[in-house]
Amino acid sequence: MEKMGLFLSEDDRKLLQVRHRLKKERRVAYRMNAVLLADSGWSYKEISAALLLDEETISRHVTEYKTFRKLDISSGGSSSKLDALQTLELITYLEENTQSKTSLICAYVKEQYGVTYSFQGMYSWLKHNDFSYKQRKPVPAKAHSGQQADFIEFYNELGKTTSEEEPILFGDGVHPTMATKISCGWIRKGKDKLIETTGSRTRMNLMGALNLETMGVVIEEFATIDSKAMEQFFARTSKVHPSVKTKLELK
Repeated sequence: MEKMGLFLSEDDRKLLQVRHRLKKERRVAYRMNAVLLADSGWSYKEISAALLLDEETISRHVTEYKTFRKLDISSGGSSSKLDALQTLELITYLEENTQSKTSLICAYVKEQYGVTYSFQGMYSWLKHNDFSYKQRKPVPAKAHSGQQADFIEFYNELGKTTSEEEPILFGDGVHPTMATKISCGWIRKGKDKLIETTGSRTRMNLMGALNLETMGVVIEEFATIDSKAMEQFFARTSKVHPSVKTKLELK
């Protein structure tokens, strides 16, 4: 049988190779193999011997891809509104930026490529490109040594320009809960999206400030941390440091 020439663009071939590596459905993987091998110049007879499929099936797989870009087992072709390069770019973007809502992906595609997808259309695109809606995978949180070093340098410089009577306080409001809440998002099949988790404790509403020089702590619990609670907390902090003149303005 006559050898076939190349018919895939570089982007199409790259996209097909990526999808083939991730595809778990054997019949679909065979279709992709047939298309890739035919594009490499293999004859139907050679592909048939390699995949243990008859030549007629190989011919149908290649023809359906060329005509309809069909790869799935379901009837009809996959009618993506994005070209091969845009599809690769969107896959890469979603792998790096997990989205929890399909509508947000539709909005991104509209803004980035000027292409409009309905909710159902984008849902089908995600499924077709091997994304599934599942929870991120929790892993223990780890400190970033480089960022810590930068902050230490900043803190030391700040101390040099601050008077001895004026303490440097680190303050924040925290709301500890029983456990880290893990949401769902669109993630490629066969992959996990890791999310760092912290220890758990009973839910509380705390406002605190720490002086690293003395390790003195000002902390207070509130039913809700709102503007009134902040005013009360700053008033208490001023009493702990009476030598510092402060002007409290809450807007």
